[in-house]
Parts: sequence; C-alpha cells; structure tokens
Amino acid sequence: MLNIFNTVKDRKLLPVVPIFNNANFPSVPWKSEINHIDTIEKLGQQGEYFDYKNKNNEAKKGKITGASLLTGEKSGVMVLDLDRNHGTGEVDGVINYKKLVDSLNLSEEDKKKAFDTFTVKTPNGGLHLYFKYREGLKSDSNNKLSIDLKTSGGLIVAPGSIRKMKDGTYKTYTVYKDVEIQEMPEGLFNELLKYFGKVKPAAKNNKIKTIKSSSNNHYTVKNEGERDAALFKYLCSMIDYKFFKHEENLLELAKMYNQCYINPPFDENTVIQKVKQAIAYVKKPYCGSTGKVVNGSLVKYILNNNECYVKGNMFYIYDKKEGIYTYKDSNDLLKMYYDSIVIDEDIDPAKAKKFADTIMGLGDRYTDTFAYEDRYIACENGIIDSLNNELLEFNPKYKLDCKFNGSYIKDRQEYVNKFNQSRFKRFLNDLLDESTIDTLQEAWGTILCPNSSKVQQCFIYIGLGSNGKSSLFDIQEALIKDADKSICGISLGAFGDDFILSMAEGKRMNIVRDDAFEYKISGLFKSCVCGEEVTVNKKHKDYVRIKFNLSWFYGLNTMPITSDKSFGFYRRPILIPFNNRFGSKKDILEGKADKEAIPGVVEEIINNEMDIVFNWAYEGLQRLMKNKWKINQSQAALNKMEEYKEESDSAYAFYKYKLIKSIGSKISASSLYKDYEEYCTIERLKPMNPTQFGRQLKSLGHEKFKSCGNMYFKDLAYVKFIPIDDDKMPF
Repeated sequence: MLNIFNTVKDRKLLPVVPIFNNANFPSVPWKSEINHIDTIEKLGQQGEYFDYKNKNNEAKKGKITGASLLTGEKSGVMVLDLDRNHGTGEVDGVINYKKLVDSLNLSEEDKKKAFDTFTVKTPNGGLHLYFKYREGLKSDSNNKLSIDLKTSGGLIVAPGSIRKMKDGTYKTYTVYKDVEIQEMPEGLFNELLKYFGKVKPAAKNNKIKTIKSSSNNHYTVKNEGERDAALFKYLCSMIDYKFFKHEENLLELAKMYNQCYINPPFDENTVIQKVKQAIAYVKKPYCGSTGKVVNGSLVKYILNNNECYVKGNMFYIYDKKEGIYTYKDSNDLLKMYYDSIVIDEDIDPAKAKKFADTIMGLGDRYTDTFAYEDRYIACENGIIDSLNNELLEFNPKYKLDCKFNGSYIKDRQEYVNKFNQSRFKRFLNDLLDESTIDTLQEAWGTILCPNSSKVQQCFIYIGLGSNGKSSLFDIQEALIKDADKSICGISLGAFGDDFILSMAEGKRMNIVRDDAFEYKISGLFKSCVCGEEVTVNKKHKDYVRIKFNLSWFYGLNTMPITSDKSFGFYRRPILIPFNNRFGSKKDILEGKADKEAIPGVVEEIINNEMDIVFNWAYEGLQRLMKNKWKINQSQAALNKMEEYKEESDSAYAFYKYKLIKSIGSKISASSLYKDYEEYCTIERLKPMNPTQFGRQLKSLGHEKFKSCGNMYFKDLAYVKFIPIDDDKMPF
C-alpha cells in the first residue's frame, strides 16, 4: 500500500478516487464506480499506478499522487472546507467559522464538537473539518464566508495527498487534529441550512411577522388578468427585508398573500414558481418587471460585465479562473441565453437565436489575434512574454484562448537539470536521433506560439506502425489544458471539403494521427498552413474571412499523393522520420522490432513531467525565434523530403539523375520528353503530360524557347557518363 493512503486506511475514509499529477482534483471520471477504491483490501493492494477507464471506456493508467474522498452518504462523512486564501485573500474562512460558531450560543459540549473534530490542514493553510454525515444539506460554496460544504455528490482531497503549488513547490494535506469524527451540533446544522441548500420545511403553525410595504396598492384584491404581476411585484418588494431573503420564509409570505389578495388564489405549485421567479429576478438586472428577459439588456449586461470579443464565427469571453478567453460557438450562445432566463415563458428558440445574433453583432471584432498568440503564452503559473522571458500575471488584455499544462521554470539551469534526469529525455532518445530531436523541439515550440505567417510549415511524423508516433501524440495533446476545445483534426485530403475549415475556428493545433494517403491535397492546404486569409463556410452562417494561427501535425505511414509539384508545396511539410520499431523481447529476437516497448512510460510522463515537457517546448521556441522563425531541419528530415520529392515528382527524379544545369546549352523539348517517358517506363513511374513536364522544368529554372521552328529548354544538358573498360573496377 502507498504511504499516502495511511490515514485513509486508519480512518476508513472510503471510497476514494486517485489523483494524478499532484493536482487537487481527480482527472479520472470519478462518478464511475469502476474507478473507485472502496475497500481496505483494494487500498492495501493498490500500487503506484492506478488502472482506470476514461470517459470513452478506454483502459488508461496514471501515477497516484493523492486521492479524493467521496463525501456524503457513500463515505458517511461531510466536510466543512474553510479556505484562508479565497479569491483575493481578503476573506478568511477559518475566522468566519469561529465567528459563526460563537454567535450561536451553543453549549460548551456542542462548541467543543464544532471545533474538536477530525481536521486536515490544506497546503494553502485552510482547514477541512470532518463531521458524521447527516441528510439535509447539499454540497455548495459560500464566497462571502469563504466556506464550502462537501456532502453527498461532493469530493474532498484526502489527507496524505501531495499537491503542486503555483510556485512549483510540493505540499501535503496533513492531519491537523487527530481526534474522532464528531456529530455536527444541532445548532450549527440549523445555521448551515441557511447557507447550504436543502432547508428544513417550515412548520404549518409558524407565524410570519408581517412587514407592510410602503405601497398600499399591494394590499388590494387582484382579480384574473392582474394576478401574476401583482404577486410577482409584491414578492420582489419584500425580498429587500433580511427575513425574507430565505426562500422558505418568502414562500410562507407568498402563501398568505395568495389567500388574502389573489382572486381566485393560485395553486401551491404556481405560488412556489412565483417565489423562485422573484428571487431570480432580484438577482437579474436584465429582466423586466414580470421576470422576462429583455434581450438587449441581457446582451448589454454580458458585454458590460465581461471582457469579450468576436473573431470569425466565435464569441470569446474571459475566464477569470483560468486567466484566458474561452470561445462560444452558436450552440454555446444559445445555452448562455437559456442559462440566463428566469421564467419558462422565455424558453423560446427564436428569442434565443436573436440573442446569439445580437451579441455576435455588437461584440468587438478581431480578424486575428496573432499579435498576442505569437508572443504571449498562458501556462499554469502565469503568462510568459516570450520576447523578454518574463512571467506576467494573468490579464484580459492578452487575447489568449489556449492554456498549457505546465509551469514556467524561471531558473533555466534548474530546468536543464530536471530535463537531463527526466523520463521524457530518455523517451525522446529512444525514438529519434539527436538532430531530429532538435527539429521536433522547435516544431513543438510552434504549439506555444504558432506564428503561421512566418513559420509557414506543417510537421509530418512518418514511419510504419509501432514506432512511437502515437505515444508522442499523447504527450503532445496533454500539453494543452483543454485539448477537446483547442485541437482539431483536418486531414491532408480534406481541405477542399465543404464546411471543413470551420473545424479549425478557435483551435491552437491540428492533429491527425493516422492520416490516409490516397487523397490529393488541395491548394487551401498551403494557405491555411501559411496563416493566409481564407474563406470559411459554416452551416447556416454567413461566409467569413479568417486567418488561422495553428500548428499542423500529421502522422503517416507513407507520404500522400499531391498534384502540386511546386517548390512552394514542398517547402510546407517538414518530415520527422520514425525509424525505430518497438515490441517485445521476442519481437527483437525475431527481427520484428529494434527496441523493447516499456508499458506506462507515456502515463508517467503525462502525470509527473509536464512542467519539463512544457519548458522543453519553450526552449525550442526560443531557438526558433533567434533563427527568425526558420526551423532547423535534421539531415534525416532533409533526406526523407528528398526521397518524397523523387517518389511523388517523376520530372524531378528524371532531372536529378539524368540532367545537369549548363549555361548556354539547350535540349530539344520533344526529344527530352521522349527520354523522360522512357525513364518513367524503366523506373515504373507515371509520366506527366508534356505541359506538366514543361512546368516542372520551368520551376527548376529552365524556360522553353523557340529556335528555327523547334522548341528547346535552355541552360540544360544531359549528364555525361564516362565509359570504363570491363576489366577495371571503378569502386
């Protein structure tokens, strides 16, 4: 059993869900019981790595650094989380809890229970107070008190867990008071009902203290046609009184008013609905007097209270928690509207669509945000200014919509030491030669800052199966925090398809792991890779012109067919060859593999070394910037591209092996084409037609010209082969 589980075992704090990567929340689907450790026996048998099923029901593995306890009925405990550093740090949950308990006039025995129960100290200095589970409260947060309650449906980090802090240090959740878990005192429980949900129903005989409104108009009988507005307005006017801010008290008042002043009275369900509408309305400044959403006011409210902008077909809004912008597509905007409504009458698709269209039309519009994306990088501990190697605080002025899994290590020597000792470095050395690793490092630098208009290249991992491409892609995807929203997958052969480019909106990286090679590549491919403005067609939307600032990655077993033989096309791909095959020891002995595959390596890197991976990619970016955004290609990469050009361009292969540039020389166009056809027949290549052949030679610097009625290619001669005697060996 792992040492971090010692307290969990001693206190029988089960079930738990393992935490990876020193986080404070499980990355595994924790609601699925198959991912629970729910017995002491399982806890004792659990090793360093935990096998789990992801959301796609795929088997995965992660290195355990902690655990989350499922609170409530499942574990028999509920936990008060007293935060000392909530928000700006001005609200102290520990102090507020003491004030709250002191204000309740509890007996000495109950006060002792409130403070002297099993308690865990968090890495931030907060406290987790454990109490025996009791039904009636719900998991929720109270920002004003800086106190959270974790009960049924909640999670709390278990003692013994190790968390990585923003400054890069590691701290443990430690036992603060090693005493028995207490029952929550009745007085404290009743007080918490006011803050955390499922409140106790008021007794039928409870008398409500009546507070008269300043307007006598409320106290006249309302008949059909004016009943709805009357009850709604009356309740809204009474919520200002502290007593009626609690829903149960306001409901009793509503029932009284309904019986006295509404003719005929509403049924109880309608009264309950009106109470909920009134409470929601008071909190919603964009609703009219009847609680209905005013579309223009809702748009204005969102634009005035959030940092946001529009790019292409996407609406971007600043996420203060993550420190970056998140995009909202048309469906997200419809959901934003429905999340804002108060009454069911506003469930109206036409009204929702009008809201979405209006907010898209009024938001600040950007054609691109390259100026931010090509300089600034959002990571776990802030925003890096890559020009100055300076770590900045998160700020909405940086129009960034992608955040990376990893913290910037300011001490670069510290990073170098960690990298040299890392599993990630050994993994790279198993895959590629040293020079190709440098090429890959710069390629990954473009993930952090794409700068498509200057880099103008895509990256193709090429090689037959079982060579590590997929493992590398796994780590690459893990580098981006919200991979689902930041990665698209446009195949090389799909660039000409309808609506396909809309997939790339809001994305930072394109990855296709096992692309097909039988499709021809469209000319749009070059425009997208180079960050040029292209027309994007999205279903049911107007055409928009967008520049994509992405890094483009593909995995191929063999190279694709292309009708574009131009120099411009061959400049776009950088080929990264994967020549090592991985397998079992038996495969190595049988010649089916070159190196032994080691299970769990990728999971180990993802769970423990993403800081190293991130800083390694950043080092590649710095080298790329110093080289004016030109990728240094390894000799292996250059050789692979030369091989590809020869295979895909028969004219180039013929030119390379049969012709030579010779200033002042010329060759008949017709006889040269015949020689070319003969070469293709011998080499079993498909020849181009004469027009295409002429274009290719022109791209290689040899124009056609007419002389004495015949066509010639200028500055071109045949390679001369020197005959040798048969009895002499030239090599």
